[in-house]
Amino acid sequence: MRVLVTGGTGFVGIHVVRVLARAGRRVVALDANGPDALARRFLGDAAGMVTFVQADVRDRGAVGRALEVHRVEEVIHAAAITANRIEAELARFAETVDVNVMGTVGVLEAAREHSPRRVVHVSSGSIYGETDPRTALPETAPGNPFGLYPTTKWAGEQLARRYAQIHEMPLAVARLTLPFGPLERDRGARANLSPFPGWLRAASAEQELTVPDLSVGREYTYAEDVARGIVAVLDTPRLSFDAYNISNGVRTTVGEILEAFREHFPALRHRVVPEGGTADPALRVRVERGPLDPTRLFTDCGYRPTYDLKSGLAAYVRWWRDAESTAT
Repeated sequence: MRVLVTGGTGFVGIHVVRVLARAGRRVVALDANGPDALARRFLGDAAGMVTFVQADVRDRGAVGRALEVHRVEEVIHAAAITANRIEAELARFAETVDVNVMGTVGVLEAAREHSPRRVVHVSSGSIYGETDPRTALPETAPGNPFGLYPTTKWAGEQLARRYAQIHEMPLAVARLTLPFGPLERDRGARANLSPFPGWLRAASAEQELTVPDLSVGREYTYAEDVARGIVAVLDTPRLSFDAYNISNGVRTTVGEILEAFREHFPALRHRVVPEGGTADPALRVRVERGPLDPTRLFTDCGYRPTYDLKSGLAAYVRWWRDAESTAT
């Protein structure tokens, strides 16, 4: 079946596209940004299975044409602006609402005319808001978003669910944990990155890392595993639920990440900076949250992650060094 992936050249989207294409699926990757050389290299031989369409999800006509021309049968809607820093909220408030909320409605409107087998709406674990970091969060936990990005993802998710109900459209929601891995960068829609890209640059340059309390953590999940989880929700013939957490379910602390980094950069130095200091902004947690509970995904979709922190980081470092050597 042909699959449309919106946000198909973004960080999560390109991983979804590669997982699908490597499995022999025809993919239409729709994104406001076209693919650059790094993205094409990342896809490798699988690029031949991918058709790129440069269009904004707010352009309902363009989305509809992509669905019709390429005879799309399934949709993964991953396009979003991740305005999760105050600077991005101030600069792009209306645009973020327009893309994350109305863009979602537009994609659903376009998809409905083509009777897709299933639509997977990619949401975010940030919709749960602040919770006890020691307690895992099932999909039944209440939504309590804090900030513009989580609020728009929560609104988009609720509207998508209601739209699917009244139009009898097969839809599932995938709530993502914090991904890390190749091609995490800001191409105009991702204001807040995980600490991994900055740490790789600093470690490669033998610069000291500034970090907060080493016990701070989240359930960072390798991006390929996140993509595989989304595809599992798309492909499972009969879903028992309408929402699934996409996560490895394992909380990883800053201290554990540093330990894993030192396996590749033995000379890595770090300094703990007190609260309010100049620690890496990617590690400044605005709200604490427990790890997403992936039990539904594991039991209902038969999914298991391939990577843990160490193997995921090793794969990321290999890709990083290859990309750096190619660039130079």
